Amino acid sequence: MKLHTVLDKNNIRGLLCLFRSSPTLHTLILKIITHFKAEKTKAWNKALWDHMSSSEQEQYWESRSQTFKSFLQHLKVVRMEGLVESENEIGLIKFLLKHGMALQEMILCSGHSNSRDPVRRHEIRSQMMGFSWASSKR
Repeated sequence: MKLHTVLDKNNIRGLLCLFRSSPTLHTLILKIITHFKAEKTKAWNKALWDHMSSSEQEQYWESRSQTFKSFLQHLKVVRMEGLVESENEIGLIKFLLKHGMALQEMILCSGHSNSRDPVRRHEIRSQMMGFSWASSKR
């Protein structure tokens, strides 16, 4: 399934409905649409990537995880394009890593303004390596 969406609070509910309605989906591609202004002013918040912290968005996903459990048991590949490392994006990424029992591959592609900062990319990569994947616990 390929979706083009603004990953804001209004569309998160729609994603939940799609996840519930797609219990055997294997591949999810999210093309995240951001407003140029929001992308340009968004500062990287290292705390959001901390594997020990839990944002409001992560708690939202956690509270609804049982409603799309089958989706989480079948999803194997996730590709997210256009990332600006917002709380909504990071919350979803961390949630899928934590609960995606069949997840084999997660591909994260940053937005244009983020792709030029190698130090930032390295920091994010380091943080991501610290996350535990539910699929590796089997």
